[in-house]
Amino acid sequence: MNKIFITLLSLLFAQVASASDYSMIDDYVSNNKKLIQLPSGTAIAIIKDQKIVYEGYFGYSDIENKKKVHSDTVFYIASMTKPFYSLYMLLKEEQGKVDTQWPLAKLLAEIEFKPALQANKVTVQDLLSHTSGVDSWPLIQATAYTGQYDDNVLAKILEHSYVNENAPLGEYRYTNVGYNILSYWSDKNLNTLWQLGLNESIFKPLDMSHTSARMSDIDKNDWDYAHGYSVKSVDPEQRVYLQKTDKTMHAAGGMISTAKDLARFLITQVNQGKLDGEQVLPNHVIGKSQQKLIDYKDRGRQRAYGWGWQIRTLFDEKLLEHRGGFFGASTYMSFMPDKKIGVVVLSNQDKWGGDLAYAIESMGYAIALDKPNEEITGLYERNEAFVKKNTSKFFATKKGKSPEVNATISSDYLGTFIHDTLGTITVEKSNVTGHTISWGAMSSRLYKGDSPNQITAMFTPNYHESIVFMSSSDNKQYLKYRDYTFLKK
Repeated sequence: MNKIFITLLSLLFAQVASASDYSMIDDYVSNNKKLIQLPSGTAIAIIKDQKIVYEGYFGYSDIENKKKVHSDTVFYIASMTKPFYSLYMLLKEEQGKVDTQWPLAKLLAEIEFKPALQANKVTVQDLLSHTSGVDSWPLIQATAYTGQYDDNVLAKILEHSYVNENAPLGEYRYTNVGYNILSYWSDKNLNTLWQLGLNESIFKPLDMSHTSARMSDIDKNDWDYAHGYSVKSVDPEQRVYLQKTDKTMHAAGGMISTAKDLARFLITQVNQGKLDGEQVLPNHVIGKSQQKLIDYKDRGRQRAYGWGWQIRTLFDEKLLEHRGGFFGASTYMSFMPDKKIGVVVLSNQDKWGGDLAYAIESMGYAIALDKPNEEITGLYERNEAFVKKNTSKFFATKKGKSPEVNATISSDYLGTFIHDTLGTITVEKSNVTGHTISWGAMSSRLYKGDSPNQITAMFTPNYHESIVFMSSSDNKQYLKYRDYTFLKK
């Protein structure tokens, strides 16, 4: 039966998968929604030369209210922000406002970095290409998750930055830290916040009318937003609770956009800064933005990184790409500069959005490159077989219940706990939901731990983490999360 289906599939797509015919993608995505058992949304755009040659919109931006994804639906694109911020810095370099060879010690002379960081050697280029060797989990936590920070707090966090022992200066290790450090500098020294800088330097010139670095623009402009979902949730059709706010939109992952707007960005990339027949961005800046800066290996495969772009080959052609991921979001965009082809895939579900993007990438480029029909059909079959295998395994082992809710926490552990750079964590008792814990934009019910003074919480959707309460000999109460201790107020 399986062989008959594959034969029929091959015959079908031998007819439809001809040059510039992208209907196979429609069929693949529709089947994918059934396999993952979630009608979440997907927006796809494929560009070639100077125009969009394919657009596809599937599923729902809001499952509960049955709002379908359409051409103006905006998605949170997470780390796909990095190529935009890197380009912004290169445009500012063109204007003489920054030099990508400036050292960190010159950029932030007021910050007393630890000597081991070699702030006099770490450059802007290092910060943007993930080779700075600088690490800071608190910086990532504050800017991407809690939103509990101001300039004074960020300055303290930067002073406590430390060396990434696994990837010191000059070695590649992907991180948000370099972009967060540089945006702290640019906000203070370019007379505008980075969000507004992207808007004036890139979004407006490219007429990206449904793109922003502020979540508040969704309500302000009455945009349709693709709310996040996850098959890992107990109820996959319920939105994941952790939503981005203006405070947790950051330069390493802080944009919302549409497939159509991002396609305009890719058209500009493959045409050396030209869009709609006009030179909207300097061609030499676009050229520099596509340069390779560092080689590295990813699970044995040769890769490179440039100014916000991952660089590899696909079908023996140079490919620049970036992906984005967050709870309830999985995004992808790429382009082949020599062939002037590009692909955008946006999904509002997190677990299999990346696999869907890989499948659309392979089939989309194969069709655009006029690969033989049998090769394209083979890609369809292999990608779908991979998804079938993984979804079957996942659903066979998925747990349907959360841990037992903890209802016996001591009153000593109720209240507000403070850390000088990580902000405040509040533990409260509710007659409706039991005990809860909140930390800026994050919150969770309290779940039973392994001991009376230990609980678990889901600060981030579908991930349980341990929290320990402690008392000192002088009757002070503390909360310990990971390696950080918060004192009760």
